[in-house]
Amino acid sequence: MNIRRMSFVIGLLLGLLLSVPLSLNAQDPGGGDITESDFPEGIDNGFEETSNNGFPADFEAGFIEENGFEDDFEAGFIEENGFEDEDGFGNESGFGDESGFGDKEASNWHWQGSVGLGLSYRWDAPRPKSDDEPDYRGFNRVRSKLILEVSGDLSDSWEFFASGSAFYDAAYPLKDRDRYTQETLNEYETEVEAREVYLLGAIRSDLDFKVGRQIIVWGVANQLRVVDVVNPLDQREPGLVDLEDLRLPVTMARIDYFWGDWSVTGLVIPELRFDKTPTFGAEFYPFDFKLPPEENLPDGGDNTEYALRLKGEFTGWDVGFYAADIFDDQPHIRQTQLRVAPQGFASKLERQRSRLQLWGGSVTGVYGSWLLSFETAHTQGLEFSNFKDGETKNRWDVLGAVEYSGLPNTTLGIEHVQRRLVEFDSRLKRSPDNAQEISLVTVFSFQGDYLNDRLTLQGLAFTYGQYGEEGGLQRVSASYDVWDGLTLEGGAVFYQPGEIATFQANADNDRLFADLTYSF
Repeated sequence: MNIRRMSFVIGLLLGLLLSVPLSLNAQDPGGGDITESDFPEGIDNGFEETSNNGFPADFEAGFIEENGFEDDFEAGFIEENGFEDEDGFGNESGFGDESGFGDKEASNWHWQGSVGLGLSYRWDAPRPKSDDEPDYRGFNRVRSKLILEVSGDLSDSWEFFASGSAFYDAAYPLKDRDRYTQETLNEYETEVEAREVYLLGAIRSDLDFKVGRQIIVWGVANQLRVVDVVNPLDQREPGLVDLEDLRLPVTMARIDYFWGDWSVTGLVIPELRFDKTPTFGAEFYPFDFKLPPEENLPDGGDNTEYALRLKGEFTGWDVGFYAADIFDDQPHIRQTQLRVAPQGFASKLERQRSRLQLWGGSVTGVYGSWLLSFETAHTQGLEFSNFKDGETKNRWDVLGAVEYSGLPNTTLGIEHVQRRLVEFDSRLKRSPDNAQEISLVTVFSFQGDYLNDRLTLQGLAFTYGQYGEEGGLQRVSASYDVWDGLTLEGGAVFYQPGEIATFQANADNDRLFADLTYSF
């Protein structure tokens, strides 16, 4: 990146730190039946239990953080003792001891951040069929990145926090950027984004209030998501997304009330934000055709989302109860009507999102070196492409997790989730839904800390289906603190083919990766 471009990126980043952007697009959805003839050839099995990028729904939580145990970006927010953050105003908000926030004798305002370089090398990519196609052989990521954070006291009871990030990926100009689709360049070459930006204060000793862009992590699992439904994820590069960017903050108002061992958290979420997914022509995009366009939903008003949690924390265990009224991160395809004067009406395909209602619960207990966790949720309002408007299904999700830390410097874990569609309909087996009545995902994890915690080894293995017949993914990595503030990480990601078409399409995406990061 040249000096002029770097100056522009940093200047734009600092400007974004002072604002919270909201999208303001609107379009009314239509309705109608859909038949298999409406879809391009080859779309079969492309939507089987998938997110809106074509990846399985549980794939989204697979790399929520580097080792499965980081505060901000894990799916279950397990602290060192195995429990969720009590009030959401600890390290999740960025005001921990490391940042110096609250050290009033030193300074009222604090800056911190990091700069880094990330590389990704793909050794098994096929040769492009023509000079116009993208070339994903060799280095596909040569990305420089900047993260900045600022925090400070506005008064004795109110605090401010803001963070932002920017990156530039030199892999595209190095490989002839004209080969890539404009959608790919827009999403992968350069990005500047305001992340968490909020005010936090105590209205009373038992009542806290927080407003702005935030990251909220609910549930007790590290890798799989059941009741953790508030924030969308960045799935553009599964297994490679930077830890700081995987969870996407959303503008909301949060209120927490505490009494004894119990707390109640309420969320009002006016900003609609959904998973970032691979774009047409991108490396992880599973099809050779474009998906139908997505409907535009305006923020706020009737589209405002809501969530509620009741949590009790006790000696050796905790329990949580959850409710949410939200939009589905996984869209379905609908045929809509367009007025074309004077001929009359024409139809088109459009991706739309269901309005879901969720009720769930979680419990976690510590027994010596064992941490046992359980989550369950009942989701109503799921719509499918082969259903008519207003026709919905319900789903039960059940998750169990076991974590063992009795070995020296080592933690072993296993998580398993079963998702079951209630009163399964044979129409769901047809394209483009290709849904299953019961879907299974299992995750095995390993972490070891050595050399006085300077060296960390990690391993993750995802298995889809009872025996991995639907696909899988493995990641191994090592991270080493070279000196204070400088960290070097390297590893490999392997994608296993299976019955799910998206794993078949990405079976040759195995790669090596390396990241060098300096924190200040």
